[in-house]
Amino acid sequence: MGFAGADADSFWNIQRRTGATLLPLSVCYRCPTSHLDMARSIVPEIEAAPGAIAGEIETIEEEQIGNWIRPGDMIICRLTAPLVKICIQLIERRMSARVRGRDIGEQLNAIVRAVTEQPLYRWEEFGRWLNTYADRQIDKLAQREGSENQIESLRDRVEAVRVCYQSFEVESAQQLMEEIEKLFNDDEPDIILSTVHKSKGLENDRIFVLYPEKLPLIWEGQQDWEFSQEMNLRYVALTRAKKAMIFIREKPKKKKRRDTFDEAA
Repeated sequence: MGFAGADADSFWNIQRRTGATLLPLSVCYRCPTSHLDMARSIVPEIEAAPGAIAGEIETIEEEQIGNWIRPGDMIICRLTAPLVKICIQLIERRMSARVRGRDIGEQLNAIVRAVTEQPLYRWEEFGRWLNTYADRQIDKLAQREGSENQIESLRDRVEAVRVCYQSFEVESAQQLMEEIEKLFNDDEPDIILSTVHKSKGLENDRIFVLYPEKLPLIWEGQQDWEFSQEMNLRYVALTRAKKAMIFIREKPKKKKRRDTFDEAA
């Protein structure tokens, strides 16, 4: 993945420079045939293992999650903010749920700290100061060439902080950071939520794909290698389930997203 400093063409570069022989690794021993039928639009050579089950594919609305989810399930999404929102909703239903990735929680808390370090900051107006922080950071990134991906990532993290701020009954930034730290840990809850990035290499009987329309994620100025990596992530999402894959459609929004973060958003 390019965000980690990797070259998207590194595999083929190594093969070309070394003259290595290519051997097939095309049989999937995890996924049902119906799931691989979808994945084959990205990786045409992928095959189902002998005797693979047909599997299940379902599509539900966002408000139906509570009726479908059960202990042992995993929810994955391209973005962090929707996972935070769903996780908090599940916890409010007295379900044991956590989002994978302490490092993600640390990134969100870094934003909280940055907000509090702004001149004249007041906790009572945290939402407004979060907007100010986001707008300033976006303006800085926009001055760099090829920063669109970074801007999308920043928007996602800021929105995740906003969801936490609006959901948790806290009275200070310190308490907010403590709640975020609890939300993102590596414990083993009944229900695991994970970004698609973090789900790579994992598997589960039942996988819920939250907002499949965000796979691939498209943004203005996207380069070819960035689109290829987004398709790689789509492939990862489609090949995590061993039995059932449930797509969760996003609830239609009443108005388009703006570049600034409204307090009411």
